[in-house]
Amino acid sequence: MSGVYEAYYVKEEDGIPITIDPEVKLKEIGEYEIYAQDKAGNEIIITFKIVPLPDIEDIDGSDESKDIIDQVKEELEEIKDKIDKTEREEYEEWIKDALEKWESERKKVVETDDKSSKVEGQGDTSFDPKTQLIVDSISQSTLPKLPQNALYAYDVYLMKDNVKVQADGSIKVYLPYTDKEEPILYEIKGNQVKQIPCQREGNYITFITDSLGKYAISNEAQDKTDKNECQLEGTKINIDTDNDGYPDVNVDIDNDCIADLNIDMDNDQIPDINIDSDGDGKAEINVDTNEDGKVDINIVNIKEWKPEKVVTINGITYDTMGGIKPYLNIDEDGDGIPDRNIDADGNGIIDSEERKKNTGGAIGSANTGDSSKWNLWWIMMISTSMVMIYAIYRKRKQKDTF
Repeated sequence: MSGVYEAYYVKEEDGIPITIDPEVKLKEIGEYEIYAQDKAGNEIIITFKIVPLPDIEDIDGSDESKDIIDQVKEELEEIKDKIDKTEREEYEEWIKDALEKWESERKKVVETDDKSSKVEGQGDTSFDPKTQLIVDSISQSTLPKLPQNALYAYDVYLMKDNVKVQADGSIKVYLPYTDKEEPILYEIKGNQVKQIPCQREGNYITFITDSLGKYAISNEAQDKTDKNECQLEGTKINIDTDNDGYPDVNVDIDNDCIADLNIDMDNDQIPDINIDSDGDGKAEINVDTNEDGKVDINIVNIKEWKPEKVVTINGITYDTMGGIKPYLNIDEDGDGIPDRNIDADGNGIIDSEERKKNTGGAIGSANTGDSSKWNLWWIMMISTSMVMIYAIYRKRKQKDTF
């Protein structure tokens, strides 16, 4: 508003201040600093570089070269209305030539070092020339139970600069297979096993995927296994009522013959009731009653009941329930913060505010040395959970039957 007092630019290589006027155009390659001051004494300094377009010969099929091309395309989009026709055509010609060179040096097929396996890009999918394919044999003892015994098991992945990467689109995978019987292919994700479509092509088994992982190859000649049976009788149950390949009721999901429990009532692959989800052998119960993905009732890290540990407050003796931490959390409003919590501060003493909330002998209230109420509560909780499981299973079973 006060007007320009002075404005000049300095090219670093020259170091000579040159006054800026409406006719000045800076087009030479180099580093610049612009200084301007208005008549009110306000100052500003701007520094920038003018760099040439990269030499086409420096463009290869790497991901880094594609980043450079994309950067030039973005720059052209920003300045296309501020440059003349000749400059715009120069940009467009460079982008066209750079893309052609980049695509010509990309790899459509990546093989293992021993040529025994390969992956082939589908459509526009291609690979950085530095990409490597790794196919590691894995021990079948580390796999979850399969419907049929596996002949081969592999961990298949791509590496670039010693880092695992995924393809930028759909790929066709070729794994060695020379048996006479038609192959069966299982995709393994954690403890979940899913049969996926595959073809036999020469001495390969082939399939299409968007992401690589672990796979097991079998065929009809292999012995069938009962994936709902554990060596320890009665400790494992898998019930897939909707036949999607994922258990709706699952005990011992990690196949270690240690009882776990997951019940997914709404088929969103997130357990609504979960006991010992981390498989550490410690009893846990998580119940998501309103199916919002947040736990409403959470009892964790149950260690042991110590009715002999008591504390007297205001003349009243309470059981501190030592060794149970946290003892009980109930989130009634679903805000992620427990509304009822015994010993929220973990000091081994029932919190006074919690006693106010949980009066009248409600679950979560202070309990004197009598542990029988808690024993009864646990019996009711376990019984109710098992009845719920059975009811859900029977209901879905009848639905599938009809």
